[in-house]
Amino acid sequence: MKTTINSAIASAVLLLCATITLNAQSYQGEFQFQTDRPIYVFCLDEQVTGYYTYHVTYHVDKKTGFINRVHWNVKESKFVGVDTGKEYRLIDTGGTDSWGYLWGFFAAVGVYSPDLLPPSYPIEGTVINSTFKWMSNGIAYKGSIVFQLHRDASGEIKAFVLKYDLCF
Repeated sequence: MKTTINSAIASAVLLLCATITLNAQSYQGEFQFQTDRPIYVFCLDEQVTGYYTYHVTYHVDKKTGFINRVHWNVKESKFVGVDTGKEYRLIDTGGTDSWGYLWGFFAAVGVYSPDLLPPSYPIEGTVINSTFKWMSNGIAYKGSIVFQLHRDASGEIKAFVLKYDLCF
């Protein structure tokens, strides 16, 4: 009996996931940022040069033809301290299905066409962003921000989390 119930629950979850997936087509893109000259990173207390590459997954609603959610993460990064030669990695990830948070930015840097941006952004949904954590040899350097926000269909904020460890 227990196996039958677990199987029924698992089947229902799979059906729900399949239904959500069928409503949108997923695409992927990336863009790279490279420093032209050294940039000072306060948390590291040194100037660095280097690059990072973002991987972006975006979903286009099959009915409207517009983006309805986006996820991003740093796929690859390498920065080097100008004075110390120490190597650093930049870590960043996030996702959103509301407000168009960063949607215009990703269009501006060429990840996808601006024509995919909806005429108005949805107000219901969640924004999660974990921003710019620096790592070197397994050591995390301060300077990260975790931001999570959820609004209901009327635009009312139902959940808000902000954690930060800034060094400035």
